[in-house]
Amino acid sequence: QSPLDNNTALCNSTISAGHIMELKGINLRISNPDDPSQGVFLIKADDNETVKMDWLKVNRQRLLTFKVPADLPVGSYYLELRNNYGSSEVTLRTGRLRYLLELS
Repeated sequence: QSPLDNNTALCNSTISAGHIMELKGINLRISNPDDPSQGVFLIKADDNETVKMDWLKVNRQRLLTFKVPADLPVGSYYLELRNNYGSSEVTLRTGRLRYLLELS
């Protein structure tokens, strides 16, 4: 997985509040983006505050695009993808990017 900050054109390093990010990879499509437990989340590294990305523009197997909230506090964040998995769609799978993303 490789998140791209469309504001800075940098991968795996920055977040820009109020701007679009792209996440490329495999098996990314969120099966039910309206479910509060599924989606793209940013988790603040110092206090684990979790923010779900509400605005999901592209939701495909190999590409997700979403808008970072304009009021996101400055800090370091983990990007996490949560999605139901399997035919029963009751098993929540979680994938976390290994890089910390910086919002300054």
